[in-house]
Amino acid sequence: MTQANWTATDPIVSKKDVRKSFGALEVLKGVSMDIMKGEVICIIGPSGSGKSTLIRCINALNDIQQGYITIEGQEVHDAKLDKLELRKKVGMVFQQYNLFPHKTALENVMMAPLKVLKQPKAEVETRARALIK
Repeated sequence: MTQANWTATDPIVSKKDVRKSFGALEVLKGVSMDIMKGEVICIIGPSGSGKSTLIRCINALNDIQQGYITIEGQEVHDAKLDKLELRKKVGMVFQQYNLFPHKTALENVMMAPLKVLKQPKAEVETRARALIK
């Protein structure tokens, strides 16, 4: 399937036989999963079991050695993929997230929509204040 023929009845995220190694250590051992639009899933496991690596592979922050990952039918590891555009649609929260200490909470919440998405400051601030409230 390609992005051109993806429909909302297809999985929004699809992973098939995803394998990822760091040297001799195989972290992801043939992970397969489909996630439908609106579906909420949890990835649970002990430290070092590959949870963060899987998420980083979905967001094209890590490469994979085998298998495929698609988002709305678009192959995540396609050399022609605009990774910035992918990451505008696929967000992640880091395990050890920290706010920028030199910014207020409001400024931290507003940063990505302003800097990455180039959205108007007034609209971003309105949404950020509502989120903080």
